[in-house]
Amino acid sequence: MRDYAFERTRTAESLGDTSFDYTHILFISPHHYNTSEIKIWDITDSVSSPLGSEDFKEETEYFGQAHSDETPTWIIHNPGLSKDKALHPGRVTYPTEDTIITTWRPSTWSAGKNAFDFPPNSPHCSHGLVMERPRWYKNRAETFVQDSMEYSWRWEGHSGRKFTLWKGYGDRKIPVAQYKSPLRLAVMGGTVVVNADEVDVVVALITCVANLLKNKQAK
Repeated sequence: MRDYAFERTRTAESLGDTSFDYTHILFISPHHYNTSEIKIWDITDSVSSPLGSEDFKEETEYFGQAHSDETPTWIIHNPGLSKDKALHPGRVTYPTEDTIITTWRPSTWSAGKNAFDFPPNSPHCSHGLVMERPRWYKNRAETFVQDSMEYSWRWEGHSGRKFTLWKGYGDRKIPVAQYKSPLRLAVMGGTVVVNADEVDVVVALITCVANLLKNKQAK
C-alpha cells in the first residue's frame, strides 16, 4: 500500500466559487448490493487533467474500462447487504483478520447508522467511527466525527451521482473529498478525489462507499 505522505496538490474549481485542493484520485469499480468484491484503485499517477474538466472525465472513465483487470489498491469484501464488510489491501490473495484495514457494519435502512472499526494502532484512525444522518428527515448529509473534528458527506442535486465531504463546524467548513459517478443510477461506483492533508484517504474512501449504499436504500 502506498505511503500517504503529501505528494502533490491540485486545485479544481468544481464546487461553485470554492477552490478544492486534492492529492489523491481513487476509482471505485462499478458494483451492486450483492457484488462480493468491490475494487478500488489509486489512479493519482494515471490522471493528469484537473477535476471538473472533460479530459478528467475521459481519463478516469478510460481507466475503468481498460485497467479493470489490474491488481487494485484495496478490495472491500462484501458477504451480503446487511452483513459486516471488510477492507483489505488489494494485493492480498487470501484475506485474513491480520490483513484487515477496517471493518464496516452497514445500516439496514436509509436513516440508520454505519459503524467502522479499525485495528489497534491503525495509521488511519485511532478509534471507531459512526456515520449517521442528523435530522434525517430534513437533509441528506451523513456525518461522522474523527479526532473531535466533524465531517459531513453532502449530496449535490438529486441524481445521486455527486457528493462532497466537508470538514469543520458551522460556517467554518472546507471541502476535503468529492465523489462523482458517470454510471447509470442502478450501478454504484465512480471517482473519488481526496485531500490527504485534511482527511485520511481510507476514512474518506470507506465512508464514501457506505454513503453510496445509504443513498440506494433511500430510493
